[in-house]
Amino acid sequence: MALEENETSPALYLLTGEWQDFTFPVQSKSQILCEMTGGDGDADLYLRFGNFPNVTAAIYDCIAAGSTSVERCTVENRGNASIVYLTVTAYSRLTDVYVTCRSSELPEYVKLIDGISSEPLGLEQGENRIFFLDVENTESVVCETAGDNGDADLYTSTDVVPDFIKGIYDCESATETSYEECVVADLNSTSVIYVMVNAYVTFSDLVVTCSSRTQTTSTPIPLESGIPSEIFSLRGGQGQIFQMELTTFMGAILCIVHAENGDADLYVRLGSEPDLNLGQYDCASETTESDEQCEVYQTVNSSTTVYAIVMAFSTFDNATLSCSPVVTTNEGKTNEAPGSGPAGSPSGPASPGTSNDDIKTSSNDESTSSSDDGTKLSSDDTKISTPKDDIKSSSDDDIKKSSNDDTERVSSNDDNVPVALEQEHSPSISKASDQTLHTLYYASLKLMVVGMLISFAASNDIFT
Repeated sequence: MALEENETSPALYLLTGEWQDFTFPVQSKSQILCEMTGGDGDADLYLRFGNFPNVTAAIYDCIAAGSTSVERCTVENRGNASIVYLTVTAYSRLTDVYVTCRSSELPEYVKLIDGISSEPLGLEQGENRIFFLDVENTESVVCETAGDNGDADLYTSTDVVPDFIKGIYDCESATETSYEECVVADLNSTSVIYVMVNAYVTFSDLVVTCSSRTQTTSTPIPLESGIPSEIFSLRGGQGQIFQMELTTFMGAILCIVHAENGDADLYVRLGSEPDLNLGQYDCASETTESDEQCEVYQTVNSSTTVYAIVMAFSTFDNATLSCSPVVTTNEGKTNEAPGSGPAGSPSGPASPGTSNDDIKTSSNDESTSSSDDGTKLSSDDTKISTPKDDIKSSSDDDIKKSSNDDTERVSSNDDNVPVALEQEHSPSISKASDQTLHTLYYASLKLMVVGMLISFAASNDIFT
């Protein structure tokens, strides 16, 4: 079936596995877009120059095989072909599917400038655009797309135009977003990098950037710890190396670069210069912004040299770099000398057998005071009193202090009043209490002996 420019085909009704062929006349140096619309089921679309597509053998110049019957395919006639051949296949039974083709002037390849982003680009699903970058004496090139909508895929190749249908490319980046990145390495002294951006899903306002990267050979600029470098700017692909000397240090070193615009990347290595081509560095920070930071670690206490390379993925201005040691304790806090804690805290470690909770600071209204014999008084002036002259018998039942409970308790539900004077919390008070008990015990023994002697004397008339 022959199609004409912008002519819609009759409605297609195909059973699963059936197909319909079309032809469409084209002009040389033109771009052809064919699309299917409407209908139910799942139809797939194939285009090819020179002959009808061979679906079974996967011979075609474009394929659109989504899960519906809405498909788009774009091909470029850069030769002298006069006809493009189409095949529509029914992956599942379909009804009311229509095919339309249109041609347009072949767009020129878009030239990129090293490190400079392209003009914003928008493409419909199935369309693509070709960019190229002339490079010379460059070791590698990094190309990226950046967009916040749709789904753009990126393909790059050296000295030949990419063709993702035929698998002709050096690098493919095809995530589900429009942020893609490809690295092209092993370049000749002079090369042309071709970049294809394909719209897997329609997108708008996308930019393309390619930047050459050459290992910097500039003389390292000295840095002083914690002091930012002088302001510097770099074009895309350029780099600058810095170095900072450290003596007798062990721990973390933090390097930070900040620039006003563009895209700066940071690479840090201890002891020797980073080698970007071989991936030899201790830390790399490569976001799409120009605020980067790297933290590296000196694991032995010795002198070292910190090397930092700032690379311009894209041109940036007014940048500064600073590096400095990070001195922290194991808990991530600043070290403090012994006895230099916050106000109100003890100036040194607690004595053995006591915890920090046992060491209290007194207020203006002291909660305890001391009696003449060293026995402490509670806040309600309850004393540990000694017995008077009414001393009872010295039997064990009369002494209420057991070996498991050496305390004299004062009942209270108020946490501010000492409820118990326990040995484990108040050893000095317990000791005083023990001494009192011993005194009472021996005094009662003495009185008992004296009483026995008096009784014996009286019974024997010793005093008469």
